[in-house]
Amino acid sequence: MLASVQLGSISSTTPRPIVRVVIWPNLAITLSPDSVSHGAVIFKIKNRDNHSHQFAINGRTSPQIKPHKTIEIAVLFKKPSVYSFTLPDATGWNGVGGQIRVT
Repeated sequence: MLASVQLGSISSTTPRPIVRVVIWPNLAITLSPDSVSHGAVIFKIKNRDNHSHQFAINGRTSPQIKPHKTIEIAVLFKKPSVYSFTLPDATGWNGVGGQIRVT
């Protein structure tokens, strides 16, 4: 089952790039591609861990993503920069997260 969550006011008529995110059991996070153009972006997040997690980027935090489920969130990047992402619920784990380049 794929849950979809829209965050912010993003036009639904504009095609948006998709970034595929995977949360692994060791809490490593991979994404593809690792660079996108600024504007509205869809993050398709797959949680392969056995515990629920949240994904946060650019001031947006997803709802809990249940184990082995996928959700989508829309995020608006207003300007080019390097943005950090993390799992805010992964307390006690240092360095959980990474960055994406927005051009």
